[in-house]
Amino acid sequence: YITITLMHIVRWLNTSQQIDIDIDLHGRRKSLESDLTKLLRKSTQTRSAKIRDRMGLRAILLNKPEQQAISYIYLIYDAITGILAAKDRKMRKQFFDWIEKNEAVNPINRIVIKEVLNIPFDIDEEKNYIQTPKPNGYRSFHFTLNIQQYSQVNPGSQVEIQLRTENMDNAANSGSASHEEYKKYH
Repeated sequence: YITITLMHIVRWLNTSQQIDIDIDLHGRRKSLESDLTKLLRKSTQTRSAKIRDRMGLRAILLNKPEQQAISYIYLIYDAITGILAAKDRKMRKQFFDWIEKNEAVNPINRIVIKEVLNIPFDIDEEKNYIQTPKPNGYRSFHFTLNIQQYSQVNPGSQVEIQLRTENMDNAANSGSASHEEYKKYH
């Protein structure tokens, strides 16, 4: 449901801002083995180890000059915080009205998005590896979307969202910043 909502947020941005954000958005759920390995590794480094990326969504911005794609990353982040975490009530209302009036929005998606908009979210754990890359060259913008504890829907659940350009994704998948290279030393 969150994936559908994020795709429509991007569609709304394209329409309202008269731009052309082209993204590849996909989600994943970490395996139990991966969770346990990370938990053990983190517990040796600190007293309380949290895993915030058990469920995640990655948006890769495609076919844009790098600087333009980076500006779109921040625009998408602002829209997500404004709409889902209700940080910008005017933006949230504009998005809601667009969903209501846009005949191109599938009626089932309209219902799903309205349900998601009723979930009390907040944003946590922002990590800007674009402005401050990791030593291995890894670049991406991460933040955690939390469902607040008083929610009737999965209270306390977290979804890590990663926003990156196609160049950043290529480096993270096959370059010096790849997960395989990272796992060799951690």
